[in-house]
Amino acid sequence: MAKILILDDNLDMLEMQAEHLRGEGHDVTLATTGTAAIAGIKAGGFDLLVTDIIMPDMDGIEVIMSLRKQEPPI
Repeated sequence: MAKILILDDNLDMLEMQAEHLRGEGHDVTLATTGTAAIAGIKAGGFDLLVTDIIMPDMDGIEVIMSLRKQEPPI
């Protein structure tokens, strides 16, 4: 079982992905902004980030680049 953070500004997409991954036995947390995702990852020991690319506050690539600098890496 993995601890997964899903980042997407589309609530329907978030719920669909979360339902599928929870059904596979994973611990899933949701975020709707890049800022919230970064804060959550820094606070919480996630194994995997699943992210949308195009979002209003910060795109998925910016989130990934920001997180590549953290230790331990996600």
